[in-house]
Amino acid sequence: MTAATRQHFQVPLLADSYAEDGTPLFKKWIGNPHVIRTPYSPSPIDRYRREADLLSQCSHNHIVRIKGFHNSELDTEIRLDLELAPYGSVLRFNASGPEKMSTFPHRLEQLIQIVDALDYLHTTARMVHASVHLSHMLVFRREDDVDYPSGLVKLCSFGGAFKVGETGQPMTPLDCRPPESFTNEDRFPEAYRSFATITMLPCYDIYSIGRFILRRLFKIDPEAPIRAMAGGKATEEDYRAAFRTHTQGIRDGSYIEEATETLPDWWKDVVRSCCTIDPAKRLSAQELKTKLIQEGRQQALP
Repeated sequence: MTAATRQHFQVPLLADSYAEDGTPLFKKWIGNPHVIRTPYSPSPIDRYRREADLLSQCSHNHIVRIKGFHNSELDTEIRLDLELAPYGSVLRFNASGPEKMSTFPHRLEQLIQIVDALDYLHTTARMVHASVHLSHMLVFRREDDVDYPSGLVKLCSFGGAFKVGETGQPMTPLDCRPPESFTNEDRFPEAYRSFATITMLPCYDIYSIGRFILRRLFKIDPEAPIRAMAGGKATEEDYRAAFRTHTQGIRDGSYIEEATETLPDWWKDVVRSCCTIDPAKRLSAQELKTKLIQEGRQQALP
């Protein structure tokens, strides 16, 4: 049996096909997906099956819709038909130019949309996304759209999601080895503490939202210095030492304390309430959504 080639998935901007209701679709597929890592870290084909299963259970305005699932008899190819996001991921949209005109209120409203999706996932669908970050948020409409003045954003990529209370392995030692770990993924500290398995809880997603506020709303990238070391002239020994310090800061909470020092007081409190080291004390998605709607919109802009 041939091993699968590692593939980097990126959301396309042009439709591959159209659903019966006219929805433009793109095909997310993988061929020869026979890579087995550990019992709790599924092969690519298992992740796609999980994504199809979980997305088929969801119905929400800010969660990408699945319109078809195709599984070959020999398990040599699997394909998901998902609704197409005309502007790709938030990351691609950021880099394409229009985002430069995006205002803080627009970005706040997009944050509220994602938190609304998590509230639905945690309370109605009883799921933990476990991989909330910018490349898993798709832009369907830009700012100043008639129906969505702040743009329309949806959460995607459910291959690493779990049911609440399910045992899972969100990270492996390979994921934490530099430089592979320096992606745009906003991991929660519980994933760094255990490379075995943990019980999946909604509060893990809320930690990622705290980091999203830093990066999306305030343009603060706490990883920038160490990421620069990875591509710069630092020796491997210095880089790995800095990496160990960085991951320790995530585990003990000092990472968030330092990253939020320059934030306005109200936002500093919100991010720290999302990212407190004790997961039981983090805000719920419902609490955070209410706080953002009732108080966040009233805050002085940075």
